Amino acid sequence: MSDEDIRPMTDEERQRAKVRSDTNKERSDVGTIAIQEVLEHEDGSATYTFDMDEKAHKKLAELGLELAMTCVAYEMDIQEAMDHIRWLGVSKEVNEELEENENG
Repeated sequence: MSDEDIRPMTDEERQRAKVRSDTNKERSDVGTIAIQEVLEHEDGSATYTFDMDEKAHKKLAELGLELAMTCVAYEMDIQEAMDHIRWLGVSKEVNEELEENENG
């Protein structure tokens, strides 16, 4: 990995990260996860490097185990569950666009 492959954060990304960080500091039950580096690849994918505190690490592990156990309970693998979540997100966006077109 070379410095040429690393894209610096845009001002908008930096501002959104600051707002999220400030919001999280107000909550004692949430840890902090920060993106340290984004490496974009020629195929369109990207590799992210994160920094997180102990609270975030613990919460992420808990949520990961909860997701895994929920998948087991519904006889679904994690990739299938993630695909369903993505599908729901796309469906929500499409429905919002349709509503805007009907009302606009």
